[in-house]
Amino acid sequence: MTETEQESLMFYLINDAYLINALLWENFEDIEKTIDNINNDGMQVIKNATQYGFDHYFSSDKELSIKKYNLYKKRFQPFSNTYTKQDALNRAYQDIENIQNIMQPLDKDLILYRNIKPQFCKNYKSGEKFELLGFSSCSLEMHTAGNKQYGSNEDCILAKIIVPKSFPAIRVDLMKDIKNEPDEVILPPMICKIDKVSHNENDKVALEITCLEPKYIDLKSKNKYVIKEDKNKNIILTK
Repeated sequence: MTETEQESLMFYLINDAYLINALLWENFEDIEKTIDNINNDGMQVIKNATQYGFDHYFSSDKELSIKKYNLYKKRFQPFSNTYTKQDALNRAYQDIENIQNIMQPLDKDLILYRNIKPQFCKNYKSGEKFELLGFSSCSLEMHTAGNKQYGSNEDCILAKIIVPKSFPAIRVDLMKDIKNEPDEVILPPMICKIDKVSHNENDKVALEITCLEPKYIDLKSKNKYVIKEDKNKNIILTK
């Protein structure tokens, strides 16, 4: 993994996942707001680290902590004539390419878990295939679903994901200097198959999925958007 790829993965795990997956799914409605939120969050971290001592703010390892602090300062700053939202958007597309390049074939079968919207149980039937256009952050252990996350008015459901040997993934759980969660694994865009749908409220796992085929992200063929400002400095998204 190169330094640039490591940086892209680190910030995907911290605060860039929503923007990156919005671009992959081509959900462009809130791109400006998302870029602002990520940048503001990054600058707040820099402020806190400066105030409390950046040499140990991110890690007990002084060298690692300073490295992360410098990466934050590199990526997050007030928007200006020299650093624009378009620059942040271009970097997000490069992050997509970098994260895709990090994917490596698994050396064994994995069982993963992910909390997802309950609509999956409503929209899909056992035996159906479907495509996921974005990256999927999953866990090696079950985590309680619920709390009306992901923009849904209903509690989340827990999905069990069967990943065969040789399927590409990023074993973040094995990267001690990067991981935020102890058991996280990232899967690529893919074709999946529904193995089982449960509507029994007593079942911990409501959905069982098998990964069938990874999908290569060809950014040249995807709809990409450019941020432009009109005379009133309003942001316009255009193809």
